[in-house]
Amino acid sequence: MRMILALFTGWLLVGLGNEAMPATFADAVLAEADNTVVTASDIALARGLRLFGFVRDEAPIGSDEVERFVDALLVEQEAVRLQILPTQEEANSAWNAVATRFGGGGAFLAWLDQYGVSQSWARRMVEADLAWRRFVALRFRTFAFVPETDVDAALGPGPHTPVERERVRETLLATATQESLAAWIQEARSRIRIQLVKLPPLGFPAPFPMPWDLPKER
Repeated sequence: MRMILALFTGWLLVGLGNEAMPATFADAVLAEADNTVVTASDIALARGLRLFGFVRDEAPIGSDEVERFVDALLVEQEAVRLQILPTQEEANSAWNAVATRFGGGGAFLAWLDQYGVSQSWARRMVEADLAWRRFVALRFRTFAFVPETDVDAALGPGPHTPVERERVRETLLATATQESLAAWIQEARSRIRIQLVKLPPLGFPAPFPMPWDLPKER
């Protein structure tokens, strides 16, 4: 069995299909899921591009984020297996939306280039995020159901507007979707071998910083 702890201490510069990072930025394997490695740079890029539910953050990478990326990887792999994939038009739209958050294509590509992130790696990550979202929507959100009695209970006594009812319904649907997804992930995890590196108490330093001219979350 391959010991990924040895890879971690060896400061490898590899990732989920990424090209090598500049030597001044140390990367490391943080997990392996069914022969696919998850690196610190994978998670840092997901943070920077706000993919898979990550937000921009320069704090050290914690074990919860590693677990979250592994879960996203399992979902994306299932989406690929079932061919629940974005169209080229959807992929282009998502790529342009990410660039817009950086202030435009030029600023976005400059940030990628500054930290040695290839456009192909970043685009693959964006497309994986789309597949992840599509799978969750089609496999779980579509079949989520919230009875009117649950909406009534959540709202409490008194008159409520249709807008309030819809807002509560959407919240309950989101909760039901996440519960179904969590159950699926737990079952999917039981079918494969997952190895997680034990991180330092304060986490693992992110390989590269977030763009300073953007808010952490919008």
